[in-house]
Amino acid sequence: MLALDEGEQRRILRQMRTTPRPCAVRNEAVAAGWLANRSRPETRLVRYIFDDFEVVETTGPFEFMLPKRGS
Repeated sequence: MLALDEGEQRRILRQMRTTPRPCAVRNEAVAAGWLANRSRPETRLVRYIFDDFEVVETTGPFEFMLPKRGS
């Protein structure tokens, strides 16, 4: 994540990992605009969402993600 420092990412990760039903919402078009042709940052929070979550529903440009089974 480009807008969150390391401490903020750790806090969010802690909260997501201790929440009984965490979720994430992704919009690839908005992310592409923020990244401006740069590759996705390899931060803790980004890795957690891409590695441990899966898309369960797509509505328009939004992908709703839940933890992968067994994660």
